[in-house]
Order: sequence, then structure tokens, then C-alpha cells
Amino acid sequence: MIKNLWKAKIDGYQERIDEMEEGDLNPYEPLIKQGIIKDGWIWGYLAGNYILGECVESCDEYINFEYWYSIIPETAVQYTGFDDKNGTHIFVGDFIRISNEYNVYYVQVELYKGEYIIRLPFGRRLWLKYITSDTSQEVEVVGSDGGKE
Repeated sequence: MIKNLWKAKIDGYQERIDEMEEGDLNPYEPLIKQGIIKDGWIWGYLAGNYILGECVESCDEYINFEYWYSIIPETAVQYTGFDDKNGTHIFVGDFIRISNEYNVYYVQVELYKGEYIIRLPFGRRLWLKYITSDTSQEVEVVGSDGGKE
């Protein structure tokens, strides 16, 4: 499972795009083509108010990352490492629909004591890893409250 992967809105992204004139090169284009940036959201590792790419070089004097961008901190959301039935990534704060032949629940994904959980309406906590691996239940992301714009 991928741990500590985040997404967040890039600080000033839309303003830079709006300021571009016809014929200007989009500085984000290489990362957009790689799927690292989509609709102003960037994927990577959270460090303070920055999202970082993989470390490409380091020594005692410095460290270099593939990329790093200043982000809007309140938009940062953590990927749980799990996907729904459609392959949509599930993030902390997402609202998901869990259904089986008997019940349908709409719940929000939370981080609780280092584990990704959901709380059923009657107060019971379930680990997301068990819900997503149980083939008798369908899990689908239906909304998000994480990463406010």
C-alpha cells in the first residue's frame, strides 16, 4: 500500500494559467502529462506547505526532489491507499457509499489512531481496509469534504 501520498491545490495555479497568453508554454505541462497535476491538484509527499516529488539526489550538503510546489495547506488531503469499485482513489474526508445485499450506508472516511476508518450510523467503527477487501460489499466514492478550495 502507498503510504503518505497526498494531493493538494497548487498555490497560485489558476492565476498563472489565467495570465498565460496564447503561445506561452505551460510550465505545468510535463507534470500534467505524467498525471501528477490534474485540474490544479498536485500529487506527492506533504512537507509543511509544500508537495514534493521523489528524491532524485541527496548528499550531506543538499537534497533534490523531482519537483516541489507551494500549496494551499487547507486543501491537502491524504490518500488512504484504497480505491473504490470504479478505481477512484479514496481520500480522508471522502464520503463513500457501502452496500451489500442487506444494507446501504453513506459514511465519511476518517483517520483514527493511525488507521483509516468509517463510522456506521449506530456508532460502530470499521477499518477501511476490511471494507474495501470484502467482495460481498460495494464501495463507491460519492463526494468529498477533504481538500477545501
